[in-house]
Amino acid sequence: MVVSLLDITNKTREEDALQRANTKLNSFNSITRHEILNHLTVVKGYIELSREGIRDPPFLLSSLDKELAAANAIQNLIMFTRDYQNIGIQPPSWYDLSTTIKTAAASVRIGSINLTVDINGVEIYADHVFEKVFFYLIDDAVRFGKIRKIRFSCKESFEELLVFCEDDGIGISPDKKERIFHRKLFQDSGLDMYLSREILSITGISIRETGTFGKGARFEIRVPEGAYRFTSPQ
Repeated sequence: MVVSLLDITNKTREEDALQRANTKLNSFNSITRHEILNHLTVVKGYIELSREGIRDPPFLLSSLDKELAAANAIQNLIMFTRDYQNIGIQPPSWYDLSTTIKTAAASVRIGSINLTVDINGVEIYADHVFEKVFFYLIDDAVRFGKIRKIRFSCKESFEELLVFCEDDGIGISPDKKERIFHRKLFQDSGLDMYLSREILSITGISIRETGTFGKGARFEIRVPEGAYRFTSPQ
């Protein structure tokens, strides 16, 4: 008698992640199409008003400002499609966390800002666009946070890994801590945080903002058991 045992845990996890990624892609396509059509309607409407108000300079300038705002929104949506188009195109894999953060930081103009990555020997199981999450965190902090330093660290707690991104900027007001992850706020800050949460959730990872307003932002990424591993003693 020959007994054969096969561990299908990794294969099942991979298939589940790909299925979630495909579901998210369909959702992103629907969202993008809907938003672009809405903003094109705004552009067309104000173009018509501009034609009627061509002899009224103040009114014309106001219409042009609104047309420009709608055009910028469409541009943001098209950039959003560029960022999400590769989600799920490959199965999730293991990524060295420190290397991923440093590679993302290299794509951001941080100037004199002090960036510290206090992480070693940790790998995360995530979609292959995982690096984008850290690019968004660093880029948004540089553009909106008025910061001098930004620090990444992590710790294991109750069978999950907590990854922290902290800065010394103005922070995020309590009423926006959750709203920044909603796609409806993209007019102010883009779809960066919304897309970050979606990328992480493909492999069961979550993100939230836990900083103190006025003292700096603090993003907390929660990685569940099985989606992280240590490659060196902690």
